[in-house]
Amino acid sequence: MAHASEMACFAVKPGKEARAALWMEALRHRRQECVEALAREAMRFEAIFQRWEGLFLCWLSAQGEQGKRPDSSPCDIDAVHLAFGAERIDRCALPREWSHQVGFLPAEVAAVMLKNGASYGE
Repeated sequence: MAHASEMACFAVKPGKEARAALWMEALRHRRQECVEALAREAMRFEAIFQRWEGLFLCWLSAQGEQGKRPDSSPCDIDAVHLAFGAERIDRCALPREWSHQVGFLPAEVAAVMLKNGASYGE
């Protein structure tokens, strides 16, 4: 099974910084819903980082090729996530993306993340 990794950063619209902070807090409180939504997306790992220089939210993820998009999800947390993006992410500012060069996982973490026997980085 092939996996794709991604790191992309999106600018938060000016004046929406406080709402973005509330969204991150909501994700912390709804962590279990977020984890449950990962299986449908074949997401093996997802993390969100923020950068305060003109607030950016950055997603780092590793996903299986059979993953489904959040916009087709029956999960409430995905609908809320998409609404957040529409309201707070500045689509006029180009996303900043990075190319994954190399990854490192201890064997026990890889085994948990990739339960079906695929190895990370194939």
